[in-house]
Amino acid sequence: MVNAQSTGSAIPTNTPPAASSPITASIVLTSSRPPPSTPSFATLASIAAPPYRVRVRSFLLRAAVVAVTLVVIAQVLPQVVVPESVVDLIGIAALFGVSNALVRPVVHLLALPVRLATLGLATFALNGALVLGIAWLAGQLGLGFSVGGFPPDLSPASLGVAVAVAAALGVVSTAASLLVPDL
Repeated sequence: MVNAQSTGSAIPTNTPPAASSPITASIVLTSSRPPPSTPSFATLASIAAPPYRVRVRSFLLRAAVVAVTLVVIAQVLPQVVVPESVVDLIGIAALFGVSNALVRPVVHLLALPVRLATLGLATFALNGALVLGIAWLAGQLGLGFSVGGFPPDLSPASLGVAVAVAAALGVVSTAASLLVPDL
């Protein structure tokens, strides 16, 4: 502690300054702003999630991109069979949308150790398996979608075709997301 004396020299001491010391300071903190309030859940939800119409429009645009991509893939790869009915094609695109939104994140999380061990190469097989799962479900619903002869015949060639379909869908979906901001 340093006491200031009238001579202007400072002498170090271990005692606190007296109350009648010429050096006293008073700091008053004032603010003209009110204290911050905690935002409500509704405020946070409106910031975090886009409006309902934007989510629905985004889902419909993604489904349209998937449907058109599947038609193009079917023209390029003869092992991929898509229905000629637009309603069935939209149903398959909706299956892809629901699978990508609900099933894919869970499968990828559960397979994380395998994905890390294979440096990500297992992701191709997982995506191909998801395409085969959608083909199986579409077959059960009578939508007329098959990949590499599956369903009913499951072979390594059908998994290879499914991986190619998943890769093509991934590339087109990524490109569409970059081109259209709401997608």
